[in-house]
Amino acid sequence: MKALYKLAAALALVLTTNALQAEPYLAVRTGYKCLACHVNPAGGGKRTAFGQIYGQTAMPAKPGTSLMTDVVSRYLDIGGDLRSSATASVIPGDEEDQLAFTTDRATVYVEAKLIPERLTLYLDQRFAPGMSSREAWMMAQTEDKQWFVKAGSFYLPYGLRLEDDSAFIREATGVSFNNADNGIMLGHDKGPWSTRFSITNGTNGGAETNKDKQASLRVAYIRPKWRTGMSGNVNPGAEGNSRTMYNIFGGLNLWSIEWLAEMDWVTDKVSGSEDITQEILFLEANKEVIKGHNMKVTYEFLDPDNKINEDQRNRTSLIWEYTPIPLMQLRLGTRIADGIPQNAAQNTDLYFAQMHVWF
Repeated sequence: MKALYKLAAALALVLTTNALQAEPYLAVRTGYKCLACHVNPAGGGKRTAFGQIYGQTAMPAKPGTSLMTDVVSRYLDIGGDLRSSATASVIPGDEEDQLAFTTDRATVYVEAKLIPERLTLYLDQRFAPGMSSREAWMMAQTEDKQWFVKAGSFYLPYGLRLEDDSAFIREATGVSFNNADNGIMLGHDKGPWSTRFSITNGTNGGAETNKDKQASLRVAYIRPKWRTGMSGNVNPGAEGNSRTMYNIFGGLNLWSIEWLAEMDWVTDKVSGSEDITQEILFLEANKEVIKGHNMKVTYEFLDPDNKINEDQRNRTSLIWEYTPIPLMQLRLGTRIADGIPQNAAQNTDLYFAQMHVWF
């Protein structure tokens, strides 16, 4: 219950401020649903023609004069993302600080429009770090695009679709771009409502070992200047073990600032032990200072066990995002961490620079 006070503050903040953008904050900035900019109706991955045009005209300081859309043909298209960073880690105590160059993510997307607007085959392949198939699914849509069914390997419909997989709300829940699962998803979009429901193995893409299945539900109500929603996830396991998660989330566009908020509760039941409940809070604000320049501030809170006092973690980030030309963004930022004093990793501060190219 300790995080309820933080949730109250978060909701007060969301009720007094303005807009989100791409990552989720771009959706709040534009007032659109995820499916407007992404081929995946649940968000993330390859961009639609609209998403490609938006990224080349509205985001850069200097918009392009020649736009890239439909790279291959009307029936076959590809996309991709490459993120590369330099990160300095300032570690408290006697341990030596670190400086590392990393390829954060190199992915290629393939979209086969077998019947345009009706039947799609989609692949999302990661080439670095490490080789893995992230998503592979087929999707059928009704002619009015109000209903779709998707089968294969996909990301679970749960919470805000953040790009940062290291955020507490993605890392602690296990719902991130690193963890697709096999199953089936049903989606419905009508007016301001957006609903996603999936049944999956609950093994994060691994081999199934029992008959139990994971159920996920995400419902959002979306207006041009604000949005709110909730998610739930139940994953029963063997021998009475299980995980239950639920959250509330929202976004607001006010005073030319995009605000995001999410609060999660995660309960793990382990046979023969007491239940463990985690409470997680995420807040984000984005401001386009001038065209092509975005400032991002985030605050994160994690209580890994609400029965234990003084084990909470806090993190605050400040990030400058500069999009000088279409299809490229530079980021410079810092993340200040505050955890239990005896754990150096929980108190390691990060300073980073990142280059991101996409198409």
